[in-house]
Formats: sequence, structure tokens, C-alpha cells
Amino acid sequence: MIYFVTERYETAGPIIVRYALKKITDAGEFDIYEGKRGILSTSGAGAANYAACAARLLTLHPPETGDVFAALKPSERGGVSMAVELVREGIHFYPDILYRHDFEEVIMYGGDAYYYEAAVRVGAGTLPPHRIFVISVGGGEKEGSMADDYGRLCGWLETIEQACDISVLFTKAEECALKNAEANLRLTAAMRADLRETARIYKARGGKELDRLLECRKCWEKREGKERFAEMRQRLLRLGHGPLART
Repeated sequence: MIYFVTERYETAGPIIVRYALKKITDAGEFDIYEGKRGILSTSGAGAANYAACAARLLTLHPPETGDVFAALKPSERGGVSMAVELVREGIHFYPDILYRHDFEEVIMYGGDAYYYEAAVRVGAGTLPPHRIFVISVGGGEKEGSMADDYGRLCGWLETIEQACDISVLFTKAEECALKNAEANLRLTAAMRADLRETARIYKARGGKELDRLLECRKCWEKREGKERFAEMRQRLLRLGHGPLART
């Protein structure tokens, strides 16, 4: 499932059409539109409304493993832009962008930063930070550009959703290789979860040599284990087929 939050219906329209979303009549204060693959809510103006809208959406429809969340901002000049830094009142907030993309990377300041930082912080309570994105999207003056922009954005989000699907299962040999790697690298619980999600991404993109790529010697120091883990993780993201690996 892909979650969307936006201030204005104009930004929501192409997403509602793409995913055939239907309005929920008893959603309460904020309009919510739901379909089989996407769910969207419009907040109206104001940072407090934006955060409350995101919280309401995630409370009514708790996300599952593999879901992604997109906080959308209307673009004044068209195209798709990915926020890599939010700045307000001297405070810097960095969304965790792990997946490769071809969007423009931007910094948001002031009021805009507050809106989307609030939504990201709300989302981070229910989803891993690297599956929460702050994105500007909209049409430019060129005819058809809005459809192109939304097509690029939604296609990218759909690829991530598919790659993070927990239903991607491991063979007995791969499960054994994962357990050996976890033990040999002395991984923490968080690092073990990270390794397994990275392995799912590799398999979902068509990777066929997971057990071989997980081979590693035993590390006696935690520092060495962290270094080997980082190398293994980058190797899996780099070698898996598809557009996601961010190097």
C-alpha cells in the first residue's frame, strides 16, 4: 500500500484517478480516498492540519511491512523534486533517502519545511524512515507534463513497495546463509532486520545469488562486523536488478 498526504485536492486528483480511489464517507475531519493499492488524505492549509491528517490516516489504516508513505507538496514549476533536507528556525531535518531516483533533490525552508517535517515525524512512528518521502510534484506549462510527472513518481513508489514486500520469501539455503552472516558479523537486532530487508529488495529485483553474496568470515570485533555489514549491504543493493540501489 502507498500512503499519500497532501494539502490540496488538485495535487490529489491524478493519484485518485491512477489508483481508482474511492472516498470514505465516515472518515471524519479529513477527506480520505482508498483503493486496493493506494490510500490518500487531504489536509487543507496549515502545518498542524497536515500533521493531524497524517496521524489520522495512519491511525485509521495502520501500515503493514512493505508499505510506503509520501508527503506531497504542490510544485509551482512542474516536475518532481525530492526533499533531502528540511530547514526551519535553524533546525535541520534529513529524510532518509536510501533508494536511487532521477528526481531533482531540493532543500525546503521555513513554512514548507514545517509542514512536511511534521508529517515525516508522524510517519516515522509507524514506518521505517527510509520508506517515508517528502516530494514536490505538479504539472508545468507543457501539455501532458503533469501526467508524466505523476507517472514517474507513482511508478517509482510502486517499485519500492514491490521490493519491500515481506511476502518475498527465502529458500532454506538463503535462510541458512542469512543466519550465518548475522552470527559471523555480530549484528544487532536492528542490523539483522536491515540485512533481511536488503536481501528481500535484492530478490524482488531478480537477484539469483543471495546465498553466495552473504558468505563472510567470522568477525571477532564489532567494529569489523559493522564494516563488513556495510560492504555486504552495498553489494546487495548494487547487484540486484532494477532501479532502486542508491550508491
